[in-house]
Amino acid sequence: MKKTIRIIAEIIAFILALTTVLGVTSYLGYRYMPDRRDYGATWNMYLKEQEDSIDLMFVGSSMAYCDIIPARIYQNTGHTTYVVSAPYMMPDTAYYYLKEALKTQSPEVVMVEATSFFFSINEADYYKVNIGYMPYSLNRLEATLFAAPNKEKLGLLFPLFNYHERWEQYSLREHISPRPDAVSDIMAGYTYLGTAQPQNKRYHRSFLYTEEEYERGIKYMNKIIDLCKDNDIELEFFIVPACEYVSPELTDKLREEAGEIKVTNFNDSFGELGLDFKTDFYDKRHVNFKGAVKFTDYLSEYITKNYELPSNSHDQELWKERVKHINEKLS
Repeated sequence: MKKTIRIIAEIIAFILALTTVLGVTSYLGYRYMPDRRDYGATWNMYLKEQEDSIDLMFVGSSMAYCDIIPARIYQNTGHTTYVVSAPYMMPDTAYYYLKEALKTQSPEVVMVEATSFFFSINEADYYKVNIGYMPYSLNRLEATLFAAPNKEKLGLLFPLFNYHERWEQYSLREHISPRPDAVSDIMAGYTYLGTAQPQNKRYHRSFLYTEEEYERGIKYMNKIIDLCKDNDIELEFFIVPACEYVSPELTDKLREEAGEIKVTNFNDSFGELGLDFKTDFYDKRHVNFKGAVKFTDYLSEYITKNYELPSNSHDQELWKERVKHINEKLS
């Protein structure tokens, strides 16, 4: 009997010790990660958003966070929106991001930027960032196990492996203080790009995806569709305007895969947007701030015409500050 009790006590002690070690190492890994306030994967800031305060949510890669200004939509429509995004976000990551984001928000509509369905994993080297900044949760674990390349899994499961060399940069006080990026995002997920790179023409973008990668993307498209249905959320896939853009043929291919879910390619409305090749582009795939204002204004009208959104309770002072911040940049 005593032997059995001793064995049980040793097992419990081992589990407690292991849990403590894992907890401490996970926290230190989280603490040593560089601050992240823009260019997507800004989860620490997203989690500061008032719960159930977002009317419409955008999900996507840099094509979303560089092109859509939530404060401008709020000024135009009175509706709150947020860009939940990550650099070169693959469809699998988009699914887990949306699943995690819906733990604190209940948007009426979700719009997913769909260029990523033609991305190739061979071009993506962002899983360390994209999954690494997710909150510690079952969604993060699933994203690590089922989405991340094998070479990234160890560092995602044990973040201290990726960032241990940064420990000397932190004082004892900084080890226990909140992260500097654990604050509300004045941009609500948008990343400001001020410079302009003149463009000469528009042309169809070439993608390097394999058939296997495309099928995997469609698998996660269906997961996103099911997730939105289960949460009674209206879903739309869309493609932002660009100089190097998704062709009508690929758009039609995506529409066939999406079935009843709407797929909108805003490149079809490029002339109406009034984008200037000389002043409105950051590069061939992204608009800059001036271009983002033009596209966001067009998008605001599109949302008003196509969706009847109730206004969720939200921090009005914060959103006024967001509008003020964007208007200051405009002036």
